Amino acid sequence: MQSWHDQPLPRLSVYLLAFKARQIGFTSTVVGISDWLDRFFKNTKVLALSKKEDDANELVGKAKFINSQLPDFLRITLEPNQEGVIGYPSTDGKIKAQPSTEDAGRSTDATMVFCDEWEYHPYAERNFGAVKPTIDGGGLFIGGSTVNKLDFKTFPKKIWYGAKHGDNNFLTKFYGWRSVPHRDEEWLKRAVSALPEWQAEQEYPDNEEDALKTLSTRKFFSQVALDNMMRDCVDRQPLIHDLSEKYGSGLKIYKLPQVGKKYMIFTDPSNGVEDPHAIVVVDQYLEQQAESHEKTTVDECAERHDALVRLFGNAFNGYELNAWSGGMFQKKMEQLETPNQCGFIKTDGTLDKSGKKGWWTGNTLKRTAWQMLEEAVRTFDLKPYSKDTVDEWNDIIIPEGQDACAPPGAHDDLVDAWSRLCMMRKYLPMTGGVKVTSFKYNES
Repeated sequence: MQSWHDQPLPRLSVYLLAFKARQIGFTSTVVGISDWLDRFFKNTKVLALSKKEDDANELVGKAKFINSQLPDFLRITLEPNQEGVIGYPSTDGKIKAQPSTEDAGRSTDATMVFCDEWEYHPYAERNFGAVKPTIDGGGLFIGGSTVNKLDFKTFPKKIWYGAKHGDNNFLTKFYGWRSVPHRDEEWLKRAVSALPEWQAEQEYPDNEEDALKTLSTRKFFSQVALDNMMRDCVDRQPLIHDLSEKYGSGLKIYKLPQVGKKYMIFTDPSNGVEDPHAIVVVDQYLEQQAESHEKTTVDECAERHDALVRLFGNAFNGYELNAWSGGMFQKKMEQLETPNQCGFIKTDGTLDKSGKKGWWTGNTLKRTAWQMLEEAVRTFDLKPYSKDTVDEWNDIIIPEGQDACAPPGAHDDLVDAWSRLCMMRKYLPMTGGVKVTSFKYNES
């Protein structure tokens, strides 16, 4: 009869990224899983990658310690038993540790790969590319790390934000400082007593939001303003309307058009593959009326834009021309004969009166528009009702010596749309008003 440890592991591919606080026992737990795999299953190989060689060797040391603490009937003689590698002769298992060098993970046949403090690996993306083909054939990848708040372009952050948007197959998990039983506020005070404030935020976050939010001094938008705006968003529910029933939950209408008000719409289109489109409707005071934000085809994005323009009394509207999706969006707008389009905005932010339509957004124009939005947020000169909008604004950072940007893997579509509305407002025609037509809606 075959012993249970001779059974093969299921050929599943699992990818996990865990962000965490310090001193919660995460690394020791993963090393314990590694020992269990090698001890009780045939031919399992575990590769552990750390930032430095000493850190890598420490992981193997943890596995040796586990073996030394087991009862006699489970303790085994490890062979090999070296500083960076140990073997389990009865199962032909192995745990090997390496520093995250340029070629680490190349030609590996690992059953499990563990990247400890992955945020700090100098070749994180390259190493992952090397080991991923092995895991795709069945295996476990675990990336665990505290969040590096001083580097906003790490590969693990890109993975994290991508997973949140459904752009990859990673599972994400967060473990805060309370993950260890019996810890309280007094324990935290002692733990962070000698740390500067920014490092205390980094090493001992309580929840996912604390871990991933940028340091307050490096936020682009006012945190006070965003916190106040989020309270309005939480209490605001979209209406049930013909358009939301037609296009689904990605299109939200918060307020209906009123006689005498003027409305503006801007769309940042997309091809529906990499990024979501963003359509934002506001009144002349920059109070949000509606939003469409999800991945769709360019044609449907244009149809939604056109429908919202007409719902809001032929609202003054514009759109971005950049990339393939911008050009295709413009063609569809011409077919739909969308009325009341804003003229072409030149790179210096002025209006081209030649009759061209759309916006071509270069770095200078984008920088100017984002600065206008930042001021409008800081002075409460606008009113969003979309939680997605405020969440996205919360992500925007200013890396040292660079322009404001979204972290890798995050999006800035709603930032772009709102910033163009701030700029477009000065060209809004002030004659005429909304003609109210029939529609179906319910308060929800």
